[in-house]
Amino acid sequence: MPVAALIETLLYEVGVQEGWLKEDSKFKKAIDTFNSKGVYDENIKNDLHKLREYRNEVHLFLKKDEVEMHDGKPKKYNDAVILLHKVELLLKAYFEKKKS
Repeated sequence: MPVAALIETLLYEVGVQEGWLKEDSKFKKAIDTFNSKGVYDENIKNDLHKLREYRNEVHLFLKKDEVEMHDGKPKKYNDAVILLHKVELLLKAYFEKKKS
């Protein structure tokens, strides 16, 4: 959940700064907007929506999924961290392209 919140905040802040999002925008809108602006492709968009939907199901307990392990850590956590890294790199590439 903290990684999903970090991605949500990152997209939200950049989206507001770029004038793509209003201050009351939701994570779903941010995900779709960044895809439509060409920051990332459909695969990243779909992965972000899966993470958002998973995050919406996690509260003090997992509603339905068992925790899978990967390399000794929860798989969903590892997947979220990898996705965060991809989003950061794609945002960096977007801003570098924008400068030139």
